[in-house]
Amino acid sequence: YCVIHSTYKDVLPFLSDRDIKEIRKMYYENRQFHDYMYEGKPTGGFGAVYPMFRKDKHVITKQEYDYLIANSDIKPVLCVVGGDGAVNNDCTSFVPKIVLSNGQTVQGSLFHHDPKIDGSFGYHQLVRDFANKWLDNICAEFHLGTRQEIIMAQERGVNITVLPIFVRIDSAAPDLVKECQFFWGDRCDVAAIKKGTIPEMVATVQSAICGDNEYIIDYGGHYNYVKNEFQPRKVNYLAEQLSMLIWNEKQDGYDPIVPNDDCDAYTYACRFWYQNIENIAWFDILKANCVLQKRVYDIIKR
Repeated sequence: YCVIHSTYKDVLPFLSDRDIKEIRKMYYENRQFHDYMYEGKPTGGFGAVYPMFRKDKHVITKQEYDYLIANSDIKPVLCVVGGDGAVNNDCTSFVPKIVLSNGQTVQGSLFHHDPKIDGSFGYHQLVRDFANKWLDNICAEFHLGTRQEIIMAQERGVNITVLPIFVRIDSAAPDLVKECQFFWGDRCDVAAIKKGTIPEMVATVQSAICGDNEYIIDYGGHYNYVKNEFQPRKVNYLAEQLSMLIWNEKQDGYDPIVPNDDCDAYTYACRFWYQNIENIAWFDILKANCVLQKRVYDIIKR
């Protein structure tokens, strides 16, 4: 047998200084993924879709997020919501991506409806009775500007800060897209996402995580809008799926053994945001106006 063990050092003369800096940065920030990606060493993430995702780094508490906002000039500037509709027994999920003024993002409280647990509802009733309340809560929590606040400000003739909200939903659920346009069209830009192949969309998310752009807020549980109660949960739905997703045998899609509804909704938000090249120039302007240009983990570092 001839065994060839190749590492990034074998092609070192062909790498730019920027590439080398990123590799060394990964060595210190995520050693496990560095060894897997650049040293060719098998790790615990073998077969994982997102081996670079680390709960100890990329999941923060609500208290840590509040500390970040209170102790820096970093603020939310807009919101991108990814949506995935149910077919039969799958879950309907909305994942809010809060874009911060330093270029990083945090994922807020999810809307997660499991028809096997909480019963099946048509999209009209689901959005009207439950998802509507969730959207209002997201707008209030991150100071995006709720619809009620906007109406009251217009009546009083005063100005308030209203941040844009973009909702991008799986094109395989056209009925859900229409219902969200009907109920949210006066506040949000709602449309179906232009999907690529699964490997293409996964690559976008992987790059975002590797670039230290993605964080998830763990609230210690999940609010069930059907039962109207907060249900404690040890692991955030999205963080759990990102940690557990594995490739199928052909490496062209997810293994169906792991639920991926919340992760799909998150992927659509990432694809919409990071695939738009105009956002790069826009963020250069934002960062220029951000006096304290620190990263999230540097500020809340345990």
